[in-house]
Amino acid sequence: MNKIAQEIDVAHLPEQLQVGVLAHLPEQVQAGIDSHHLPENYQSSSWPIDMPSTDTDYGFYPTPIIAPSREGRVESFQKSASRDPPQISKVSRDIEIVHRRRWQGRPVSLASCSWLLATSPGLRLMLMHRITHWSYLMRKNGGWRAWLSHVMVIPLVPLKLAIKISSKSDVRHNIEIEGGVCFSDQGYIVFGAKKTGSGTVVGTRVTIGVSHINNDCPEIGRNVWIGSDCVIYGAIRIGDGATLLPGTVLAKSIPAGVVIQGNPARVVLRNFDNSELRERQDVNAIQYVNAKRAGG
Repeated sequence: MNKIAQEIDVAHLPEQLQVGVLAHLPEQVQAGIDSHHLPENYQSSSWPIDMPSTDTDYGFYPTPIIAPSREGRVESFQKSASRDPPQISKVSRDIEIVHRRRWQGRPVSLASCSWLLATSPGLRLMLMHRITHWSYLMRKNGGWRAWLSHVMVIPLVPLKLAIKISSKSDVRHNIEIEGGVCFSDQGYIVFGAKKTGSGTVVGTRVTIGVSHINNDCPEIGRNVWIGSDCVIYGAIRIGDGATLLPGTVLAKSIPAGVVIQGNPARVVLRNFDNSELRERQDVNAIQYVNAKRAGG
């Protein structure tokens, strides 16, 4: 075989023909061929060349398919395995933040998730939004998915009404909410923010974005904490990590990391870390902020 390989000279053949000829040789012959005789773009490829499994016609000779390395196959598998359906991934993150707020340090289990779904109106409200928003996106994209979404409306309407009544809240179906957002279980929430970032916590008796036009509604960044009895309206932007203390009425954009209070809203603290408020539901926000202000 090595003698045959040494006698093969494909350097004078056209590039496509060179590769086609080499690809049809036995593996032992391919292994004995000096790669420097190959076209430049094939010199670094590993041998033997893997041929297509189907009789695909790429010309006089089929162009060989170079098998990826083991590292490349592993990386490709990991990437594909990490890509969950968007709504499923968002629901998982929603459950995680509600779970952390209710049970600090307790691992997530099937039993605890089932208990949360049974006892948390805020989580059920968010889950309902995930379903209706997915249906809305299918209608928007058109095609057969639009017809499927129209069929789904039949069971969704009574289910959404039941959850709306039990949670005493309403969330618009055509708004974008990232995964890992928490609604208060005490309800009385009217939520219409154009976009809401992950890690945001929304308290009870909160009204956000009463306009039916998305361009006139607020946009909420990530890791924002919104206390009870807040009203937010207008085409404004709330920066990442901002904190709105209970009773705040906000009609203008605010930067990241600030603490807002009052009506009209005013800045009472800057560069504030609100992770303690977002991760725990037993912290008095006003007392916590006042302690931070007093401590400098």
